[in-house]
Amino acid sequence: MEFSRTDPKSSDSLFTQSSTLVCYGMLADTSRFYTLIFYAPAATLIPVITTFDKTGERIYDQGVDFGCWDGGPYSYECDGQIKIDSKMNLNLEHVTTCFDCDSTSSKPVKYFEKRKGKIRNDGMIELEAIKR
Repeated sequence: MEFSRTDPKSSDSLFTQSSTLVCYGMLADTSRFYTLIFYAPAATLIPVITTFDKTGERIYDQGVDFGCWDGGPYSYECDGQIKIDSKMNLNLEHVTTCFDCDSTSSKPVKYFEKRKGKIRNDGMIELEAIKR
């Protein structure tokens, strides 16, 4: 999937002053605030949910990545998803697969993680602790 980068010379500048962010999309407009989903640069692109009031002032940022265990000596693969329902409830799921973590078996080891949260009516974002 190809994502467009933010353009600081366009109306994107109302929400970000950086061309290094990759915009994924915008949730349906509420009467109180806008909600955008960006990918911010790190070792990989990290999903971030950001809310803005109707004048473009940032209300809150929340990174929603579980993180993948980068680096050796093990081989890892990570996959995650975020579901946001019409009531602004967040459901995050993440699977990390380690291909050579267990010296007694050749089977990959999978780690499952879940989080729930909510984008509140005031634009603030709540996330519960990670459940493994």
